[in-house]
Amino acid sequence: MHPDDQEFVYQGLSVTYKFRRSLQDRRHLLVVFSGGFGEDKRYDLDGSVVDGLRTDILWIKDRFDGDFSYYIRTHRRGGLIAEAVAALIEKVRTERGLEKHHCTFLGFSKGATGALYHALTDDYPNIIAVVPRMGIGTANRALRPEVLRQLIGEDTDEGVAELDALLPDLLANCPNKAKNIYLFSSPADPQYKSQVAPFLEDYERYENFNFVLTESPLVVRHRDVGSYNIPLLLSTIAALGEGAVPRYGHVRNGDRAVASSLPRPSLEPVRERRETVARLTSMALRKGRFYPEGILFTKGYGTKGSEQFSRRLTLASDLERRSYALDGVTDDKLNRNYFENDFCDYSQGRFSTRKREGINLSQLPDGTYTVGLELEQEGISTTVEAVPAEPRAAALVVGGKAVRLRSSGRSVELVKGPVLAGPMPGSHFQLAKSWARENRFHVEGRYVLPGKWTLKHGDVQYHVVLVKAGTASVAASRALGTSQQDFPGAKVGDPLGDYRFTYFATRSYAGITADNIAPGEYDVYITALAGTILSSHPAGLRLSVGGTDGAVECRLQAARPLAGGRAALTWVTRNKPRLVRRLGRDLRRIKRRVLSAKR
Repeated sequence: MHPDDQEFVYQGLSVTYKFRRSLQDRRHLLVVFSGGFGEDKRYDLDGSVVDGLRTDILWIKDRFDGDFSYYIRTHRRGGLIAEAVAALIEKVRTERGLEKHHCTFLGFSKGATGALYHALTDDYPNIIAVVPRMGIGTANRALRPEVLRQLIGEDTDEGVAELDALLPDLLANCPNKAKNIYLFSSPADPQYKSQVAPFLEDYERYENFNFVLTESPLVVRHRDVGSYNIPLLLSTIAALGEGAVPRYGHVRNGDRAVASSLPRPSLEPVRERRETVARLTSMALRKGRFYPEGILFTKGYGTKGSEQFSRRLTLASDLERRSYALDGVTDDKLNRNYFENDFCDYSQGRFSTRKREGINLSQLPDGTYTVGLELEQEGISTTVEAVPAEPRAAALVVGGKAVRLRSSGRSVELVKGPVLAGPMPGSHFQLAKSWARENRFHVEGRYVLPGKWTLKHGDVQYHVVLVKAGTASVAASRALGTSQQDFPGAKVGDPLGDYRFTYFATRSYAGITADNIAPGEYDVYITALAGTILSSHPAGLRLSVGGTDGAVECRLQAARPLAGGRAALTWVTRNKPRLVRRLGRDLRRIKRRVLSAKR
């Protein structure tokens, strides 16, 4: 259950809902019945869109024992669904001290069906219904047979007919015609002819029936009607919440409903500007690949069905320039977000990598690359050398190389290079434990980068790096996990810092297999990777990988640096207890030999 969700139990049935109290002194309740389907379906009219509304808001989720119900019934629970929803509304209404005329029921699609059903059944006067589905049975048999089975179980003609008659009968026979009904629809909605138009005569019997019919090239689907009419919906809700009941009558809105004797603006001035819309909307690094997505097109020129429309992403360094073909991704929101003067179909203006498989970074040479875009549209070639994107940083290790991604807001850079670097100034490193057994070796300890807080796993990535003994040549790297342990930030000059996930270790403390590591000796380093920061610290260990008869054996021992210098002093300080133990063993061995010789 989502943290904002609450649960109301009625006769053993759980109803999931969310509630927001009114702002200022408004005394009105908005009840939102959500449309749409899907396992992760949340609430309609949620988030910042309702910031300007001052009323109480009750959102009810249409999910009962895993089934969708239209807020009316399921085959397992029957009419108990409607009773439970009505009981929740009644509970909230009375707790808030409101009469029924202080309430507005709002719904989208199947939510509009639910809003109409409960308002007509329980005599609530204010109803806002956006593209309601009136013939529940027939519509679901054709479009969503699995939902029909959730409603009535077995698909039968009798069951479908009963569902089809449910809402139309209520609408036609409700005795109280003193209601304020606001119906939103569009001829572009494929369900308009069967689910709205045949019932308009019954709607007309209500004293304040208002019908908003949207005719716009931006509305082409059932779900577009609600999003297009958000401004009018919000103003209607706000007016009802203030006790000022709007009377619109029959209204046609949208671009196609506007008649004027003056010539309308055209796309020509837009095309003359040669304005390119280019930005990355998301970037991810995972499993050795780069996954960029974004928007790229020239305003005033359509993208859907255009043969002269192709896009590529480029990675350019001082020595290398690589180009990758991109696929189009459908996004109808671009049509309204970038509308200017006249309709232009930008619905294919969004892009992703081919088949969304990402860009293989293992094949990319080391270097610093700027992410760019290339566009061919209607004979116009455009190159975007620096692509804007929201500021962010990410990193990963692939093939023994560190890849770091950074967006400044105005451009995006990708850097690939060695996974080994110098230690970050002020960093704190401490090796706590290590061992080698058969073909596995293990390291654990703490590595803190000051200023890089670790509130969860993965805020800092840790890798064990094997370097050929006595060289700077990286032979292999393996990822480490983290565990939660408290660490006082004062140790790195940050007393308020949170560094709880800076303790690294092999996964499940089970060690790392050396089966795929070439025989030899390796100096062990620990690399910490956080966003664009790469910091490495010697672990003071040397790993020997060998074996006979195909069996790999590992051995760990303290690495001995060259005599003298700061490195030697650091090594001696870190390994002082070990040296003392070894010196004690040597002295005892000498003493035994002396005593034996005297005998």
